[in-house]
Amino acid sequence: MIFDLDAFAPARPRTLEVEHLYARTATIVTNHAYSAQQIDWFRVGFALNLVKQQQ
Repeated sequence: MIFDLDAFAPARPRTLEVEHLYARTATIVTNHAYSAQQIDWFRVGFALNLVKQQQ
């Protein structure tokens, strides 16, 4: 599970929760290298979907 996707922004860490066997979980704070444009693409599902929305 990825938390706070609405706050997904360049240079801002992401928090992930990984579920292991037997329902054990681990929380991991990660960094990413997505640009603002790549994040927009991620939010709409694909770059071509964003282009379609903008027309």
